[in-house]
Amino acid sequence: MARAVNGIDTIVAIEEKLDILLENLREYEEELLRFALYQSHHRDLSWTQFRLQRHVVNRRILNVLSAARMYLDQVRTDVSTLYGESSPQHQALEEERTSQYDRSFSYRLMEVLRNHVQHHSLPVAEVALRTKHELPSDVGRPNAYGRIRHTVIPELDTQRLLANRRLKGSVVRELALLRHRPPLTPMLREYVGALGMVHERLRLVSDVDFEEWIPALLAMREKASKHFSEGLVGVVLVDRDGPRVLQEVSLYDEMIGRRGALRSVNKHFASFASRYAASEE
Repeated sequence: MARAVNGIDTIVAIEEKLDILLENLREYEEELLRFALYQSHHRDLSWTQFRLQRHVVNRRILNVLSAARMYLDQVRTDVSTLYGESSPQHQALEEERTSQYDRSFSYRLMEVLRNHVQHHSLPVAEVALRTKHELPSDVGRPNAYGRIRHTVIPELDTQRLLANRRLKGSVVRELALLRHRPPLTPMLREYVGALGMVHERLRLVSDVDFEEWIPALLAMREKASKHFSEGLVGVVLVDRDGPRVLQEVSLYDEMIGRRGALRSVNKHFASFASRYAASEE
């Protein structure tokens, strides 16, 4: 029963860690939309405004990279603690992580970038503003001027990356093939999408256990609640050798349903990199 209690709490926590990562990416992309809207209204091309935009974008990118590192490190620890480091579940997690790393240049680059920004420099060299005149559908009509599209594009500072002699050589060779300042957003989105595929693999190998744990705990709650006038709403794990509380787990229906709610909104990672709502080109 203790494993079931710990397992439910761990699986819900893993879903929450993925949600933290996705929320940080969403906040980063919302910032780009906000800057594009601001420029479409005010056309503020001052040095101060662009410096401010770069500062905020760098902060948002650092949040995404930190959340990604947190997700990878903590989930690997969670699975190892719950199942064991030599378990099929832990091996499946490691296999998928390695597979995504090998197949995605964006994954490899973002891992290198995260290490780089911790010790050397910020990731974004410039936040570029692009404008594009879109012709109206009725171009022959008098006074048909069309629209002007404003796009904000954070550009990766590849020169500073290449100047870092401590970077992994294989990634440096790949990085040298990129143009001078490539747009960072598509690569960041592809990286998070790859982590989503790692998460999907973890879901597959843990679903059977989770579905077995829930009925067991609900049956325990129903049986034990007969002895409590207000019903049993939680489980406390205590140390047999002393009165120390090891863990407290809620048994509210809302807690049990949280995993399903998070899974419902955080899905479809296979096409994650190809979907966007930003003002990018």
